[in-house]
Amino acid sequence: MSKTLSVSIEKGGHGGTYRSNPLGCEVVAATVLHLIENKFSEKVARKGQIIEASLRGLAEKYSGLIKEVRGRGFLRGIQLYQQSQVTHLTVFTMQKGLLVVPTRNSVV
Repeated sequence: MSKTLSVSIEKGGHGGTYRSNPLGCEVVAATVLHLIENKFSEKVARKGQIIEASLRGLAEKYSGLIKEVRGRGFLRGIQLYQQSQVTHLTVFTMQKGLLVVPTRNSVV
């Protein structure tokens, strides 16, 4: 936390429901340990490369529809040329069993 931010927060004025909760702390510690032991980050990176390659292939195939593919790991965005195409893509993917989140600037 930056010094500017730390001096602007008063004691007791910022916190969460699970702050200083021993059970919550144990759950977080166990979760982090599980993620490390099972090489979660490495698996996401590897599978993310597969997703990226697939999306880039779709971008080449549908170059008149897809303007850009971006993101990392499992968090990816596809920018379309027109906002009106976003609704069509969202409905199409939902019919195929894939939930995408339409955002702004023609990105799903």
